[in-house]
Amino acid sequence: MDKKKDPPDKKKAGITIDLISGAFLFALSIYVAIHTYVALPLGTHFNPGPGYVPMLLAIILGILSCIILALGRRSVAFKSLHWPGFFHAVCIVGCCGFSIFAIERLGYRVTVLIILLFLFGYLERLKVWAFLLLTFGLTFGSYWLFHNLLNVPLPLGGFGF
Repeated sequence: MDKKKDPPDKKKAGITIDLISGAFLFALSIYVAIHTYVALPLGTHFNPGPGYVPMLLAIILGILSCIILALGRRSVAFKSLHWPGFFHAVCIVGCCGFSIFAIERLGYRVTVLIILLFLFGYLERLKVWAFLLLTFGLTFGSYWLFHNLLNVPLPLGGFGF
């Protein structure tokens, strides 16, 4: 009798990526459900309150994450993953964190200009003319779109810029 062997990338030992993602999604569903229950009135099925849909979505997410957890042993082991874009992801998350703290102090245009100069100039290593064109075009083009066309109030910062 021939027993089928798993491919080498599907190792049975250790935690799989589906178990990690299923556990994270289940914890997120519990978090959303608790905060929805505490902060918002649920209402009834015939007269739903503002917490009805978030609670419904949290329950659906919890059910789907349990399915992912149940089928999680069949997926690839977490240790066998390669992370070629990890540095890019960390830089992008860092830029998001920077924008949280800088946008009110520096203003929209200066903050976006700094972030795009970093992303295009350092991270992507574009040619000087390309990253300057993209940076200034996207910064001032997006400001014009949001401020003039869509009438979105954007923070000006301490420089009035």
